[in-house]
Amino acid sequence: MKKVSLIVSIVIFAFSCFHGYNLIFEHKENISVPVFNEVKDSVTNIKFNVDTYYLAVGEKAKLNYTVESKDDNYKLTLESENNDVVSINEGYIEGVSLGTSKVTLKSESGKKSEVLVTVTDLIRKPELDDKKSFLPCHAYTEEEAHIIDEALRTRVLNKGEGTRAALIETIRFMTLSFKYKVSYFYENGRMHESGLRRADGEGRYYHKGLYLSEDKFNDIQVSYKGPAIWGCPLTNLQDHNRYKPGAKMPNGLDCSGFVTWSLYNSGLDVGDIGAGINDKYKDMSDVGEMHSLTYEYANSNDYKVGDIIARWGHTALIAGKDSEYLYIAESLLKGVRIEKISYKKPNSGLYKYYAYINKMVTIQSHANYDNMDVECSHS
Repeated sequence: MKKVSLIVSIVIFAFSCFHGYNLIFEHKENISVPVFNEVKDSVTNIKFNVDTYYLAVGEKAKLNYTVESKDDNYKLTLESENNDVVSINEGYIEGVSLGTSKVTLKSESGKKSEVLVTVTDLIRKPELDDKKSFLPCHAYTEEEAHIIDEALRTRVLNKGEGTRAALIETIRFMTLSFKYKVSYFYENGRMHESGLRRADGEGRYYHKGLYLSEDKFNDIQVSYKGPAIWGCPLTNLQDHNRYKPGAKMPNGLDCSGFVTWSLYNSGLDVGDIGAGINDKYKDMSDVGEMHSLTYEYANSNDYKVGDIIARWGHTALIAGKDSEYLYIAESLLKGVRIEKISYKKPNSGLYKYYAYINKMVTIQSHANYDNMDVECSHS
């Protein structure tokens, strides 16, 4: 009898354990686990136009990019790794302090592109003034000169090489962002057949980047009195104003030297040609569609920022336009700078100093440029 009771007790105990085990696991199986749906959008690829970019402290810029997507139903987020160096505001990046920060553009599904942004004091926040000092000889080390070149190159690529936007960016980099004013220098010759003699880098510089370090001598094809980087002494051949034959003057750019440098560095290869109207050789008047600069034409909407403005023997570029003024980038005796001049006044000096505008109708006119968005402290 005792054996029967013991057996029954064991069976009951085993049944209880088994039943309790099932209850535990049944309870676990009934736990409500939240299900996270994978975020899906139509973006298949994001790509910034550049991998690196350079800003001055206080400078703002918009990084351009391309998105591959099946439709427009997507949302992108722009973030800075270090907001103390580079901040983000309404789609623009802004230099806050010297340093570097990775800027990332990403979609909800995780597609992303990155740019390493460097905030440097080798360039300045773009400002329209005429207070810049002339570039001295050997103002930069070779390393610094290369950084300035890279700052220009990445701005051109960001805007789109060969576009009107890239040309405007190049013009404004030299006149507004570069910390010095490049001197005017009467050319000693050019590489184009229209020159009086063949000379490279003497009052002209038909190469990529700024002529700031002597390693660029490797690019010079023919020297006449050089080589000399911008700001360093070079023998002058002209007799005009303070320029005397045989005198040493700071090397720089003449008027067409500046215009062709700007065109070439923005991705537009017109050749190392001169100003004026030359029936025998190609010159700046042949670049684009020529229109006489009348009061009516200046007040029309037929031309654009980035077009050539000139007179016989002198050529320049329209760097900006507002409701009253044209901002003309040129190299004259005051150096490479921007001249602010009214087009609204019929007796304006604009109509005395310039004779025609060349519409550069073949340039791609991407919409990522503005008429004039810099701080205007020019008097």
